[in-house]
Amino acid sequence: SDIHPIAGQIGLVAVPLTDRVLRGPGGYVVPAGAGALIGATMVEGQSPAVVDPDASARLIAQAEALIGQPIDTPIDWRAAVRGATPD
Repeated sequence: SDIHPIAGQIGLVAVPLTDRVLRGPGGYVVPAGAGALIGATMVEGQSPAVVDPDASARLIAQAEALIGQPIDTPIDWRAAVRGATPD
């Protein structure tokens, strides 16, 4: 099969950080329900998915730069694996 794993992680916060999609090099912050998502990583060929503290720190720094202020609320980091194909 041509399906290969891509692991990734994303952070969920329970408070709004922005009212619109913000994208920058290596990250984004988007509204999600009553909170926001901070994302995300993609690591080809990695399985199982694990939350990487270094990647979390990079995503937080990128998110703080995008919103223009420190994030002082808990972040629920999650990791998962999805399948990808060459096309």
